[in-house]
Amino acid sequence: MSNPKWPVFASALAPVLTGLMAEQRALGYHPKEAQDFARFDRFCQAVGHDSMTLPRHLVEQWTMTQPGETTVCGANRLRILSAIFSRGENRPRRAWTGTTPA
Repeated sequence: MSNPKWPVFASALAPVLTGLMAEQRALGYHPKEAQDFARFDRFCQAVGHDSMTLPRHLVEQWTMTQPGETTVCGANRLRILSAIFSRGENRPRRAWTGTTPA
């Protein structure tokens, strides 16, 4: 059986995403869930996001429903961001030095 493929991140937020994926692996998550985070990483690269912050305009752009999509797609993208940057007490979380969505 081959080892599962985990994404390699390249955006400015790569350190945060890489840390989250390490947590995901430690908790036994399958790499399929990691593909959502890879989509966000590619989006950040495509729009030229170059800092370790998460400004409101980036969140709004990421979660905006695109032509041909249902509103569920935008809501799913917001769920992805929430998973990336939540600080819930029910699961361990690495320290985050950037800003969180307002």
